[in-house]
Amino acid sequence: MAAQRIVVAPVQQLRGAESVGWSQAMGPAADYLRLVDDEIAFALRERQVGADWVFPPQLAATARRNAPVAADPYALEVAQLLAPPRSGGPVEIVEPLAGQARSLVAFSDARYVLIPTELRFERRAQTAESGGAARAVLRVAVVDARLSRLRWAGDVASDTASAFSPAIAAGVAARLADLVAPIP
Repeated sequence: MAAQRIVVAPVQQLRGAESVGWSQAMGPAADYLRLVDDEIAFALRERQVGADWVFPPQLAATARRNAPVAADPYALEVAQLLAPPRSGGPVEIVEPLAGQARSLVAFSDARYVLIPTELRFERRAQTAESGGAARAVLRVAVVDARLSRLRWAGDVASDTASAFSPAIAAGVAARLADLVAPIP
């Protein structure tokens, strides 16, 4: 995957910050999601991956220039990607996401879209070590836009933290980068 030209969509939605008591410290959800987008781009570039990849700021600029035909990369219909994929063969991506994915790759000569569908916060079981800790979990899907097929989907989790910190975004981005280009 690291050698492919990939379009990286922005993180689409945020869930659970209120349930772990972090929404106040986090600030506006849209701002935090943009921070996570930036951390993902940084983590991938730090691994010398993604020199040829299209990241959210460039993707958004291209979409604005081609507004009549390009999908809004911040408003993808990702509901079908939130559940774990069913086993037993290829998973078809249906409309409207199939068309949105095709429009995202059309202007970048790419085939695949990496879609961080959701960032959610989960409370961890209370133990003597973790106290009332929580972690961030990023749901990620890789879609073959030409064939409208899901190629991979999974969750990437940050380390557990007892309080909100900007390091949580960097941690979950680094874990995603580990999947693409592990540190030797």
